[in-house]
Amino acid sequence: MTYVRKSLRNPAQYRYLRLRRDFRPDGSMLLTCETGPSAGGPWEPCRQIATPRTKIEGSREVGVWRVEAESLCLQFVSVGSREPLCFRIHRGAGRYYAKATHAIPNCVEGDVVIAPRTSP
Repeated sequence: MTYVRKSLRNPAQYRYLRLRRDFRPDGSMLLTCETGPSAGGPWEPCRQIATPRTKIEGSREVGVWRVEAESLCLQFVSVGSREPLCFRIHRGAGRYYAKATHAIPNCVEGDVVIAPRTSP
């Protein structure tokens, strides 16, 4: 699942993030973060991944995923809340949209692309 969002950390810098979540069959997940000056890039690896509560250096984070009550639930090892973030994925007009099932601030909600991984 891949999506592009305006950075929530420092909106004055007008940076964009391209975030890719790779879901593995064993329930593990890899988040890869890239940053760029516009929604179309060009992209470079993020220097850190951060939330209002935590930050880690580098462009990758790991976690777990599961499907619960018809929602996709994500939980990371280092960043974010200790509570899982859960979303319902809606499909319409050939597009997908992630909608949070509870009000935890996040950047997942919005248009997403769901496709098999094609590059490292």
